Amino acid sequence: MNATSHRRYLVALAVGMAATLLPVLFLNLQVLSRTLGARALESDASAWQESNRGVVNLPVDNDAFRTFKTLRLHDRLAHVDTLILGSSTMMGLTERALPAPVRAFNFATNSNHIVSVIGEAEFIQTQYHQIKRLIIPIDWSVGFVYAAFPVSVMDLTLETALKAVTRPPPVTLAFRVREALSYPRIVNLWSMLRLISRSADPKAAFLRAFVTGGGTESRCADGTPAKNFDVEYRGPCRGFRFDGSATFANIGPLRDPAETMRVALKPNEQYVKYLNSTNGQPNTGYLDRLAALERHARENGAEVIFVRPPLLPGFEAALSRLPGPAAALARTDAELDAWARKNRLALINAGRSEDFGCVSGEFIDAHHALDGCFAKVFAAGWPARLAPARD
Repeated sequence: MNATSHRRYLVALAVGMAATLLPVLFLNLQVLSRTLGARALESDASAWQESNRGVVNLPVDNDAFRTFKTLRLHDRLAHVDTLILGSSTMMGLTERALPAPVRAFNFATNSNHIVSVIGEAEFIQTQYHQIKRLIIPIDWSVGFVYAAFPVSVMDLTLETALKAVTRPPPVTLAFRVREALSYPRIVNLWSMLRLISRSADPKAAFLRAFVTGGGTESRCADGTPAKNFDVEYRGPCRGFRFDGSATFANIGPLRDPAETMRVALKPNEQYVKYLNSTNGQPNTGYLDRLAALERHARENGAEVIFVRPPLLPGFEAALSRLPGPAAALARTDAELDAWARKNRLALINAGRSEDFGCVSGEFIDAHHALDGCFAKVFAAGWPARLAPARD
């Protein structure tokens, strides 16, 4: 091959690659412009939910979820007396799962560490006196209660949430290009294009996904309106309900609990690793801060209910048969029980959810319960005050 032919080959190769990648880059950049750092989505989603009382689906972004939930909190403040705090382990808890006449809003968000939960609770106590009850999780299964991070100072004012919406985090063009050409984004793009091609009106579906935006509306199985503000990860009735709880509709109930249990008990899974690495010793600084929080609430005519979130039926019992995790879990149980008794706290221990009648079909994995299980837990445990401390 002579030099001229070699150059022609390289040019043809470059043109071919560009012809393939440029449309992918363009379409994924269009998608990312309305997902990656696009904070206006949260205010649009909040306004739609307030008007329609429906389910909204947002792009997966923990900061975006917090901003959205803060906007929703301020819309709901005058109508609720109870706030549910925590991480995704509490996101399945609906208002209807709590005893009447409780009026609740679920403020829990993905990966929300206990250091943030404490900060949120302290802020709410000082700023929003209409909230008379806080429900706070004590999570061991995700390792939070064993950690050693400083407690966060939180600001849940409406002004701060609106600033987050109007000043989205900076995302460089170089980062967007890398993200647009990443393997997961390309795979997801092909999935989007397949769905568009199969839709009743492919042209309109294409324009909604890549040009006009604004989200697509639909109905949940029970007739509740729903709207997708996430152009990438769609699903029927996926997202947050009007009461703040998550539908988990994109995941659904467990289909093979035995396999889930088998995997969860492996030594390299998070549950066994947390227990073995910490010997089951909760952070007493966190516990002291939570006890002080509860005392402050009681002095002001409010209350705090602590809950150890439900785990897959039989899971804690199975862990208790493993030599290392058994001793660590027993220590966690003893420490939290003593803490609750000493401080006269309401603590519902739902770790062994089978004791409350929960079944595997009320879970999406080993540590995320759906509202059916939560309803059983709170029906049996409310308010579950333990016996006073002995002298």
